[in-house]
Parts: sequence; structure tokens; C-alpha cells
Amino acid sequence: MFGLLAAALAAVMLVRYAPRALLFLRPGLIRVEGEEGAPPPSPARLRAGAEWEALGFARLGRKQERSPLGGNVHEACSYASGDGVFADLFDGPDRRVAAQLLTLFPDGAAVVTASYPRQGTATGALLVGGLPGAGPEELLLVHRRGVDRLREAHGAPLTGERLELRLALARRWYGGPGAAEVRRLALSSFLSATLALLLFLSSLRIIWKVWT
Repeated sequence: MFGLLAAALAAVMLVRYAPRALLFLRPGLIRVEGEEGAPPPSPARLRAGAEWEALGFARLGRKQERSPLGGNVHEACSYASGDGVFADLFDGPDRRVAAQLLTLFPDGAAVVTASYPRQGTATGALLVGGLPGAGPEELLLVHRRGVDRLREAHGAPLTGERLELRLALARRWYGGPGAAEVRRLALSSFLSATLALLLFLSSLRIIWKVWT
């Protein structure tokens, strides 16, 4: 009886944690899709998008990022400027519209600036940081300063105003400079899934011994 209960508990844990655990092993498994020209899904994001459009950004559509095995879905409205800055607008944990700016260079260098708390990184090829509560103008100003810091060593950033390019950059981010962040966020799920797998295998051994 104990073996069956333990196996059932382990199976539930595996179903819950396995999708994110796989991302710890292979961050590039995140599936990135989009809908070109799709409108913002809420009035709040429509208003936020209008602020970015006033700064010269063009609306590209909606982007979705899915974990493997039917895991978490992250959905955002994407915008682009002509100088290589891509803005994603999405619903933050406080129900306010959050913004994240991304600029990628051909050699893989990147700048990421968010309007919410984010663990900072500053190297010669990667600048990541957050400015909680910052408005579009301030966020863009700080982001472009970061881009200018990397421009001399890494050349001009990748530019374009098509959703297809934004999706390609997201895949490139997760397969490159963003992989470390994905692994950090997925570590607890990986440990939980590993524990669940060990428990499941141990339970099967107990069941086997009882039935044989």
C-alpha cells in the first residue's frame, strides 16, 4: 500500500515539475510562437502600447513562449524601433503592464532592461538589469545607454520591424545568453523532479518486491 501511495505522489510531482526541469537541462526547448499584427488583448496593454508607439515603436503582434510538455505559457505584445530595440509588454505579477527591452548583436552580445526587479548582470557582452516602476522614456534611455556601451566592441545591433525577427531573436536568446537565467529559474523544479523520479523508482522496487 505504501509503495502505491508513494508512486502516485511521485507521479504527481513529476507531472508538475518535469516541464520546467527540462528547461534546466535544455533552455532552448522553450517554444516561441507568434501572431503577426495581433492587437493587444486588454485595454491596459493597448494604452501601454500607445505610449511606446509615441516613442517611435511599431507594433509587431503577439508573442508566446511555451515550456515543453504543456508547461507555462508567457504571452506578450511585441514592439520594435528602427535601431534594434525590441519591447515586450505583458501583465506583471502586480497586474500592471510590465515592459522588457531587448537588443541583440550579431555575435550574441545582448542588452536587456526591464521595468520590474531583475537580477543584474554586467559583462563585456551582456548587460541585464531592472528599473522597477520606470516609465517608457526612462527605460528606453537607460537601455540605449547600455546598447551604446556594447556597440564599439560588438558592432551594430540586429534590426527589423517584423514579428518573425522578434521570434527568432527570442529563440537565439534562450539558446545563448539567456540560457543561464533560464537554468537559474528552473533549478528548484529540476531538483524537485529529480527527487520525484528517485521516489518513483524506489516505489516501483518496493511494489515489485511485494508482488514477487
